[in-house]
Amino acid sequence: EAAQIPIVLSSSHLEESGIDQNAPLHLDLRHTNTLTSVLDRLTLGLEQQGHQSFEWRAQGEFIEVAPTHVFDARDVVLVSYDIDDVLQSMAEYGRAYEEAVDDVSALLHQMVNPNAWRDNGGELAHMNVIGGKMFVEAPKRMHAQIEWILQQLREDAAEPEADAQGRVPV
Repeated sequence: EAAQIPIVLSSSHLEESGIDQNAPLHLDLRHTNTLTSVLDRLTLGLEQQGHQSFEWRAQGEFIEVAPTHVFDARDVVLVSYDIDDVLQSMAEYGRAYEEAVDDVSALLHQMVNPNAWRDNGGELAHMNVIGGKMFVEAPKRMHAQIEWILQQLREDAAEPEADAQGRVPV
C-alpha cells in the first residue's frame, strides 16, 4: 500500500501450491525498509506454507507473485553454444566424440536445475548437440549456469600440460 503498487497473486497458483488462500500469512516486517525486502519476505512466507518456490516480478504497473515454474515457462529461450573446443579438449583425454557429448550433457543435466530437463522427467529444458554446437532450450536463468560450467571446462582445457618431469611450459 505504501508503494501504491498492486500485487497480483493468482488463487489457482496458491491452490496448486497447497496454500489455503483464506489462511492468514504472518510476515515479520519490522526490519524491512524496502519494497524488495517486503516482497522477498512475502515469497519466503509463501514457500514456507506451500510446496514449491515462489518469486516476484515487476510487470508494468503491478507486481506479480507466482511459483518459480510459472516465470520459467514464460522465459524459455533457445541458445546455441559453440562447444567444439570443449569436445576437442576432452578428446585429448581419450574421450571419443560421442562420449564427450554424453559427458557434457550428463554434467549439465545433473548440475543445472536437474528437475527442469525433459531427459530427467521435467518439462522446461531440452538440449541437442550436433557437430560442435550445443542447442539448449531452457529458462533464461539456467543459461547463466550453463555458461559458467562451459567456462570452467574451457579454463581446464586452456591450462598447459606438464611434461613427464612435472614441468609446465611458460
